[in-house]
Amino acid sequence: MGSLDNVTWKGNSQKMFNTILDAVPSIFKSTVKREVEAWLSKNNVNEITEELVLQAFKEKAPKPMWNKLIGQLEAMKTE
Repeated sequence: MGSLDNVTWKGNSQKMFNTILDAVPSIFKSTVKREVEAWLSKNNVNEITEELVLQAFKEKAPKPMWNKLIGQLEAMKTE
């Protein structure tokens, strides 16, 4: 557990995560991935839903990034 390679992505959750990651400056991408993987491991998460992506993004992302991407992410929801 804890690896992004070993989780099940539901709906458009992986697409949403990739959209967020694409918006992160390249210097921080590996840090963001490590933090996400640590959170997954700590919380024993093996299935990522669209709602989980939105919740984590809202809690962790700086407000300007949230404001920039929330409309795009909401439009991706299938669940």
